[in-house]
Amino acid sequence: MKENTLYKVVYDKIKLQIESGDLQANDPIPTQIELAKIYEVSEVTVKRALKELSAEGLIVRYRKKGTFVNDQRQSGITPTFLTVHKVYLVHFTNHQSLMHPFWFDMIKGISETCRQHDVSFQLWDASVSYELPEEDHTAFILISNRINVEAFERWKAENRRMINIHMSFPHLNIPYIIVDNYTGGYLATQHLLALNHRRIGIILTKDVQGSLNQEFSFRLQGYNLALSQYRIESDPSLIVEVSGVMELEEMGYEGCLKLLELADRPTAIFATSDHKAYGAIRAIKEHGLRVPEDISVIGYDDLPISQHMRPGLTTVHQNPEKLGARATEMVLFEWTGLDGKGILKDEIVPDLIIRSSTTARAPQEAAE
Repeated sequence: MKENTLYKVVYDKIKLQIESGDLQANDPIPTQIELAKIYEVSEVTVKRALKELSAEGLIVRYRKKGTFVNDQRQSGITPTFLTVHKVYLVHFTNHQSLMHPFWFDMIKGISETCRQHDVSFQLWDASVSYELPEEDHTAFILISNRINVEAFERWKAENRRMINIHMSFPHLNIPYIIVDNYTGGYLATQHLLALNHRRIGIILTKDVQGSLNQEFSFRLQGYNLALSQYRIESDPSLIVEVSGVMELEEMGYEGCLKLLELADRPTAIFATSDHKAYGAIRAIKEHGLRVPEDISVIGYDDLPISQHMRPGLTTVHQNPEKLGARATEMVLFEWTGLDGKGILKDEIVPDLIIRSSTTARAPQEAAE
């Protein structure tokens, strides 16, 4: 018997068991290996049969738990997530930008989660036309650092199954998932405060229009919160903004030079990115100062090279792979439409990674 006929036999038999009541709602379905033995077919054949049953809403697969008969009577509807066959990661920038380790790891999280659920995954460049592919059974994860309101409103009107990743635009009522940069900024600054630093410089990136984007704005808010909890007033002279489209070492170098020119220079610097931290460390060393003995430096991103720097860079890890995986789970399993009755949203909490570029100040020095 041909493979495509065999899969139909498996499909029909399992479907009959469900419709006859032999398999009840929420009953577990045997594994692919077990079903292959039961029906004396290949696992590929079983996989195809299960995919068809899933597409019809008869069964549902839960990550790390297994496959179960879907309780359609309880829900009253067939879950819409069962019909997704492909996930597109929609970007509005060049492909070279996606090679940054943050995006690379995030894409890895999306790709792996799609693979686990037998869903195809593909990149889609929307930077020119702001058009999405006209395909059925698709979902879209949007990397949108800037807003094109007209395009977003059009996609909403088309009821596109989409979620923003890394940036949020709540006023558009589009589901989103972001890294909690507010907590990240707080963790970095609180770490320095706990080491008795009281004059802490911060180097932020502003865009070509001269304003901070969401991620750096939230990191600054976290910085200010940590200072306030130690009853330290924010000093505008310690807040340096440098212009850039993408993070570069030279931006940190430039920002650090401004901080070093201060009569009362900082004893620690929160560079808000690893690239800027590399530049800041270079500027400090060129001034005959030591890291961390004279000035502690903390980055943000936990780039692969940061652990091998001398000194090893203290930084904040954003968990981008978890971000990508969670975004995929949300758009596959939790998306309920764009009706504005409550935005589907989530945040990934970053982790502080302590290495040797930060050290404590003596209490008497901190009191000076």
